[in-house]
Amino acid sequence: MSGIAMQRVWMIHIFVILFSDLAFSHVQEVMEDGKSNLAKLEARRFAKILYADAQQTENQANYDVRYYDIYLDIDPELELIDGHVDIDADVVGDAMDRLDVNLLDNMVVDSVIVLNQAVGFTHINHLVTVLLDRTYDTGEKVRVRIYYHGNPTQSGFGAFGFDTYSGQPMIWSLSEPFGARNWWPCKDIPEDKADSVDIRITVPANLIVASNGLLRSVTGVNDKKMVWWHEKYPIVSYLVSVAIHPYSIFSDSVEVVPGSKMPIDYYVFSDQLERAKRDYAKTKEMIEAFSTLFGPYPFHEEKYGHAQFLGGAYMEHQTISSLRKNVGQYTVAHELAHQWWGDLITCRDFGHIWLNEGFATYSEALWAEFAYGEEAYWAIINSKKYFGEGTIFVTQMDVSHIFSGNLSYNKASWVLHMLRHVVGDETFFHILQSYASDPRFKYGTATTEDFKQVCEEIFDRDLDDFFHQWIYEEYFPQYQFHYNVRDSSGFFVTEVNVKQMQTNTVMFHMPIDLFFGFDNGDTTIVVDNDQADQTYCFVFDRPPELVRLDHGDWILKTVTESHTKVAYPAHGSFPVDAISGFPNPFNDQVRICLELSKTGNVTVEVFNLLGQRVNVIHEGKLTRGKYYYIWKGDDSVGNRLPTGIYFCRFEYPNMRKIIKIIKSR
Repeated sequence: MSGIAMQRVWMIHIFVILFSDLAFSHVQEVMEDGKSNLAKLEARRFAKILYADAQQTENQANYDVRYYDIYLDIDPELELIDGHVDIDADVVGDAMDRLDVNLLDNMVVDSVIVLNQAVGFTHINHLVTVLLDRTYDTGEKVRVRIYYHGNPTQSGFGAFGFDTYSGQPMIWSLSEPFGARNWWPCKDIPEDKADSVDIRITVPANLIVASNGLLRSVTGVNDKKMVWWHEKYPIVSYLVSVAIHPYSIFSDSVEVVPGSKMPIDYYVFSDQLERAKRDYAKTKEMIEAFSTLFGPYPFHEEKYGHAQFLGGAYMEHQTISSLRKNVGQYTVAHELAHQWWGDLITCRDFGHIWLNEGFATYSEALWAEFAYGEEAYWAIINSKKYFGEGTIFVTQMDVSHIFSGNLSYNKASWVLHMLRHVVGDETFFHILQSYASDPRFKYGTATTEDFKQVCEEIFDRDLDDFFHQWIYEEYFPQYQFHYNVRDSSGFFVTEVNVKQMQTNTVMFHMPIDLFFGFDNGDTTIVVDNDQADQTYCFVFDRPPELVRLDHGDWILKTVTESHTKVAYPAHGSFPVDAISGFPNPFNDQVRICLELSKTGNVTVEVFNLLGQRVNVIHEGKLTRGKYYYIWKGDDSVGNRLPTGIYFCRFEYPNMRKIIKIIKSR
């Protein structure tokens, strides 16, 4: 049978803790400033052409970009770019006598040079078609230089902006998904990464330029200076970044690989310096944590850092994330995680953006778990639940669908949460490290199918159903769960019926944890579920006190449940007088069971560690039998009590028993 095999499952209690700075990145709204109306108009215009722009031309499929050399002279007062870009490419398809390059029509192409001679070109429908000096055969190399100028327009989350901060120029880029073409000519397709890029920016001498890779030089000419950054690692066009302002700078360092320290550089607005030092304080620890979980920071021969900017979202620019001011630690963790998931390995096209955003969102939970433990992990992952419509795979190439917070971020993070449980912890982190280091994808691009292949290679089982239902189908399983217990000659037959009640999607194929709680312990049995109506039968030597479906909350689902009362054997007798609590530890409520061998006055009370009585569970006469009470962790007037240790005291004629109960949240 295809799909998911049953796996060993461990129990984990769900905890809840609140964080005031929970956030995800790209879904922040554009600032309402003097340019907001223009930005909205441009965004609508851009959305109309975005789907066509997302497709590479037949000509672009014939060449592979190896290198960009970007020269930009930026005038903050006129808000103009005047520059040229060299493009080195290999012909990998059919022979070609022209070369298509993406650049929006509002930018003016002045001339195109091939082998030191001007060649013809057209610039129509946001595409520059260069007429090469001759026909280039498969395997040949070609270099094209495009001279151009203009005022970049806004699109997506901004693309390129001329702003001011505290009366000083603040010039920035944010090119995802298809905004690189707004400000420089390139093959603006995520599938094609350049092997390296040089970024040379001329600006007024008082400004500081932050960009990708390592700073090579700063040279002055009169009242201007040219800043040269070099990115030695493969990089996709939308990750090329500039952030320009008279920044304050501070630094740290981290040892990612033994014996080699990497700089962490922060470019911040001067009035934000002290706040930024607090906001970014955990960055070093995060780099160390993710390097442990995913493999070494992928650009460790260069740097990592943050540049504050005024773009419409946070952005994981390669080696230099662009952040708005006043960020929380989970935003910092999210953008850092993108250096692995989005920068090291980039989604091959934006239909598979969950490989970037879902992974980074899930990394927020991993950081919480690494730094603060299971409670924090569950707080983050539970905040990402989404039960609405839509597929994680993006079918409409517009900004709102590509960067759907509910789908590309939240639900996608739950795919990884569920996958972790399906394959087990050890295998899951082996998968992440293998994926990050796989030469087929490292410093390259990947699709859902590529990641699925890695999972199956490590897990050694078929995961077709899992990835199809969660990535390409909508919604989630809606389980109706019923169990009954009956006596059969001293053994207790427990039948569990699971129905999938959703009507507008496929039947989900998932391993389901069935949790059976007994007064002397508990057990979890994993069943394979892929039908609309399935019944499972189990035989125990005592009746379960509690049966739960997916008690650990590892499946994105809803559950309605019911059960039939246990039929005890007529010839049986109650055990000696006893009290027990289940589950213990508990979070929402604990079920207190009394077993009485005779009639008598019974008192059941709850005390805290100080010996203070906080609640009375029962007080009065009871006959021989078995009784169940629910305590919700509250006091006598219904107020929730803090987590901690409590004692439940059972008093009965000539007998007193005390049990310890732990309230987990």
